[in-house]
Amino acid sequence: MIAYLHLKDDVFTRIVQLQVLKQFRPVDQPFTNKGMPCYFDGVEILQIALDVPEAATSSFVLNNTPNVGVPIAPAEPYLQSHPLPFSPLRVDFSMQLLLVSDAALTAASQVQPDGSYPFPVRDPQLTIPLAHAIFQVTLVVDAGGVPQLQIDMVQDPLGADMFAGAESILDGVRSISIPLPLADAFADALEPGRSRVLNAGLTRTEGPGGGVVVFRLEFEPAAQGAASDIARLREWDAFFHRTGLSSPLDGRDWAIELPTDSLLRGIAAQLDAQLDSADVRSYFERTGDATGSLVEGHPPEFYFSVDGILESVCGGLDVQARISATATLTSQGPNVARVSVDIGLHLDAWDSFKCTVLSILNPFAGLITTVDKGLPWFATPVVHLFLVLIPIARMFGADDIVLTMALKQAAAELNKGSGPKVVRTSPSTFYVDLPFSVQTSLLQNWLSVDDYGTNAGRLVVRGAFTAPDLKTLPRLQGTLVDPFEFWSLVDRCSTNRKWTTSATLDLDVDKDGTIVYHPDVPIAWGVHLVPDAQGKLVAAGNATWQLLADLQGVYAGPRALTHWSGIPGSFDVEVTDPPPAFAQAPYPFRLRFFTSFGVREYAIPAPPPPPAPPATEQEVIALEAARISECYIFTSLIDIVKALQVVWIPDPPDGSEVTQHWQIVVDGLRATDRVHVWNGDTGEPLAEAGALLGSRTELSLLLPPARAATTLQITMNDDGFLPARAYAERLRALPALSAHGTYSTRVRQTRLRALGTIALFAPATELLLQQRLDGLRVVAQGAHGTTSIDTALGATAHVVGYTLSHDATPLRVQSPSHRFAVLRERHDDRDVVVLRGSHDAQSRGAEHERSEDRAHALRRESHAHEAGAILARYNVRPWYDCGSVAGPYFAQLDEAGTAVTIFNRGATREVPPEIGRVLTSP
Repeated sequence: MIAYLHLKDDVFTRIVQLQVLKQFRPVDQPFTNKGMPCYFDGVEILQIALDVPEAATSSFVLNNTPNVGVPIAPAEPYLQSHPLPFSPLRVDFSMQLLLVSDAALTAASQVQPDGSYPFPVRDPQLTIPLAHAIFQVTLVVDAGGVPQLQIDMVQDPLGADMFAGAESILDGVRSISIPLPLADAFADALEPGRSRVLNAGLTRTEGPGGGVVVFRLEFEPAAQGAASDIARLREWDAFFHRTGLSSPLDGRDWAIELPTDSLLRGIAAQLDAQLDSADVRSYFERTGDATGSLVEGHPPEFYFSVDGILESVCGGLDVQARISATATLTSQGPNVARVSVDIGLHLDAWDSFKCTVLSILNPFAGLITTVDKGLPWFATPVVHLFLVLIPIARMFGADDIVLTMALKQAAAELNKGSGPKVVRTSPSTFYVDLPFSVQTSLLQNWLSVDDYGTNAGRLVVRGAFTAPDLKTLPRLQGTLVDPFEFWSLVDRCSTNRKWTTSATLDLDVDKDGTIVYHPDVPIAWGVHLVPDAQGKLVAAGNATWQLLADLQGVYAGPRALTHWSGIPGSFDVEVTDPPPAFAQAPYPFRLRFFTSFGVREYAIPAPPPPPAPPATEQEVIALEAARISECYIFTSLIDIVKALQVVWIPDPPDGSEVTQHWQIVVDGLRATDRVHVWNGDTGEPLAEAGALLGSRTELSLLLPPARAATTLQITMNDDGFLPARAYAERLRALPALSAHGTYSTRVRQTRLRALGTIALFAPATELLLQQRLDGLRVVAQGAHGTTSIDTALGATAHVVGYTLSHDATPLRVQSPSHRFAVLRERHDDRDVVVLRGSHDAQSRGAEHERSEDRAHALRRESHAHEAGAILARYNVRPWYDCGSVAGPYFAQLDEAGTAVTIFNRGATREVPPEIGRVLTSP
């Protein structure tokens, strides 16, 4: 079976450009250019030209395999020793390397008043032009039947010898291999279990709208024998010479031609299953199997027929009949397919002649299946045609795992009861519209299906490709959102006074002056160079960041903690209990990053000196009194003021959205006490809890950007929310503080920055995040199995591995304690998350079930468990509601259980109650 993929020159050019740009990686050593030490900062593509030379420079060997599972190999030794010569596609590539001098890096390292850093100037005089690099593009097939797009440099560009440092850049693009796993893409158009590719090739031809690059894919099975091999080889020779090759683009950007035999058999089988249902068999009994054929044209039609008997429709007599169905496939817009069906009934002439009165009441009703029973027989296979987008997306750089999961999930959504409905237009005609949205972090909405046709007996699916025409990469942008501005005590209530300070540098991606959170090209790290035995610099791993000008080794030493979450992300530095020399004269330091988005240097200003220890006995006494008073405030406000209000301190930078994580611990609770937490801005109740362990309770609140609060208010028992004015008045009326309060309260805040979201193939109810040396692993478990997804180091939304298991051990999820069960329930007409006691959770035993519908339950519990006392109730999500922590990262399932968002955990701070600001306000 043969399939074709057609791409306009412009589409293929954009694919090649992106693949070359993806290979760019700077090195961490400067090179001298025009007497100045310089760093590679980027690459700009100037021109690309495609052609197929007349002279044959490559050879093609015909592959074959006699049985399923046997590795793909040459058809026979004679053909292997006598290959078919052909001319491969050539790409003439011109670009220029963009450099920045070491001086320009230093000049751009100073922070501006708004916290931003300028970009280093790329001096045009340092630019290195590289003209007319020649690449050869071919398709090769491995032993597993997976084709790979191979892009190999066969001629170095002019100018490469002018600058020795250019060699390291060219080495990264000399050979680019892109696997194209097509099993999922063409599964419904091929024989079951026969989705391997035997042979693959590509060439270029001229179409009505310009040049077209054409891929030809030959799938198993293939006829055996020398005669068949020679016939197939002649077909490949004709393809490479463009003999009789026509393009069905019809003004579109891409098109795929598919054989329809397997697709027709699949639809016919579903039609047979529908005819065998009880509501159809009550009046029609089929006597044969449905058969189908493709009716060529625009739009294409699928014609099906099946013979059978209409029972007792002629005064009690049976009548032989043939039911026919014509399904027409049209487009109602980008990614919206319409399947229109016209059903006919053809009576046998002899049987109908004996009838004087034919009584058939709506004989077609049983063939119209509404979506509450799943998609109808005529629509289900059409949904899978959208999988043909996979090879194009994969060439452009999309992760095939993520894309496949997104496509299959979209197909599954159409099969739900809330999906599209069958619209009946007459007793025998009806249609269904199938909307389909395909988006990943890379593809966005660049690929769409918007037309269907036929060509030489094959079904044609075609559409638009609107990806950007990338000529260069975006640039790394740093913003000092939280400088070393002040020192705070590690434990304000401890007599061992240790000071700490921290700074946070946000790292974003700037594309033409706009911050983008999903760049068109995944970021890559630099190359670390070391000298070999002969003194030549050679690659020795990755280069990410360097810490410079650390005069006393404090920032890189044991008294400092550094954390980098990747890009986009942040770089945090925390200094605790500094040595005396640093405390007396703190100094700044510099960070230098090496990424495919440029080499950058950021100077971090020095912190102020920490507060000096008390010098006199009076100062010691005053400091101790202040310590006691300040710690007392934490325990007394709820008693005296009847509320404690806390301000969100780590304010996000302008234009940056973060999720707030509030942690509240209250000690000294009695068995009947309840702690209530409110949004101090709106008065919205957020959570309530009683004592969880002994006399202590702990509350965790995740407030996404849309629900972020500048203040939280805490009250006890029957004390309601205290409006801002009343709270301020009570604070001003505070008496002298001389006694210890009942409830000891601590509040911590953490800023969570979303790094990316990964769509799951099937809904999950449990989640576990694991930190590995080479990235993160997300383990999601649900009724459909356990999904393990591996992500790249420093790029948490970039999937590099995926497995699905149906017999994995149940996950041990993270929660405040194994003594509690975390549930989602319906209280007062709203979804809430509750904690119930462990004795109920343990007693349920085997009655514990996972629920597929997270809109109503995270877990389905037994009646005994639901009868347990509610220990805590949340109107917002706590972190342990399908969340998991691993080092500096946090991940959480969305409420539908179909996607996982990964966050970077910023610095956690313990904050005092809102008292000083209110007391000093007018």
